[in-house]
Amino acid sequence: MGLLHFLLFAAAFVALIAATLTVGALAWALLRPLLRACGVAAESDTAGRIQVGLTLAGLVAFTVGAIGLAVVMPDRAETRVWLARLFGYPATRISLRLADVDPAARAALVETLTPMMQAQRRRFAYRIHNLRSHSSHVARADLPSRYRFDGEYLEIVTGRPLDRDGNPLLLHVLRAAADTESDTALPEQLWADVDVDGQHDFATALLPATVQLTASATRSAASGRRSERCMLDIQGLVSADLLHFADERPQAGAGSRRHLVLRTPPDALRERRFEVVAMHLVRGERGRMVKEWPEDRTRIHMAFSLAPSGFDAVGADCGRRLLERLDPAWTQAAVRQDLPALGDAVDGVEVEDIARFVPWQAADDWVEVPPEED
Repeated sequence: MGLLHFLLFAAAFVALIAATLTVGALAWALLRPLLRACGVAAESDTAGRIQVGLTLAGLVAFTVGAIGLAVVMPDRAETRVWLARLFGYPATRISLRLADVDPAARAALVETLTPMMQAQRRRFAYRIHNLRSHSSHVARADLPSRYRFDGEYLEIVTGRPLDRDGNPLLLHVLRAAADTESDTALPEQLWADVDVDGQHDFATALLPATVQLTASATRSAASGRRSERCMLDIQGLVSADLLHFADERPQAGAGSRRHLVLRTPPDALRERRFEVVAMHLVRGERGRMVKEWPEDRTRIHMAFSLAPSGFDAVGADCGRRLLERLDPAWTQAAVRQDLPALGDAVDGVEVEDIARFVPWQAADDWVEVPPEED
């Protein structure tokens, strides 16, 4: 890439010289008939002074042009983006079949998908060394994703091919949002039991409407490296007696493991047993006491961070692995919770790999997704 960037700069420099000489020659060719008509001979001192003036003007124009070329000439990363726009680049086309939604809903859908489209940009980065100051900096430029509305479809072309095997997170979310035909809706409450090392601790009524798939930063105790921890977060209603009879509950030691087991899961859920990574009572408005009917016990909201039993929740690819492990019903519930605009607007998803997408040959209605702020 360094050689190509140098050749492009050299070609631009040669073109600047040629343009300066051409303009100077044309100017002299136009002035000669005028001087002849005015009776000024080509060998006279006046003609000589005009030639000197044209030469000086050409030198000034060339100097200004060279400075401007050095300022506006793209760096290596920008050159790669420019070449990709000119000659095309491999990408993935995602076509979302939309429900009958109004313009406001379409705008909300684009806003919802913008972070995902930004994540699928292609970034070029090169380290540039300054020999004079013995310093260096990294030049970066992005090839963005783009989208357009075409009838009942929202079409997205990513800035780089979508790795369906290595990073299907976007596809998991889109397909979960589009899966409106399968009967995977979860009930309003799911009863489960929490145990400590096999001893029953308490019962809870999980609330699928509160489910979220989360990723948080963590640091390995052994290596000290930062990584991600991915979990299924959900709230449940527990008896307020937990606050008053804590001494009668099984005590969890340093090596104890706490699990949550669904009692009678619906057909949409195959996974019944989860490890409780963390749990805490919910504060604020959701932390108030709940009593749904007069004879009901007073209950309170508790938040659970869960991982499927035997699942390694830590790692750079934990999000992909968690989505592959979870039943689709959990993903759909999370999409409805976090991305309501997506769940209500999308009826189907089609994915197609494109060998070469050339922006200037495409239609004019494509909109580039602005880059996220670093």
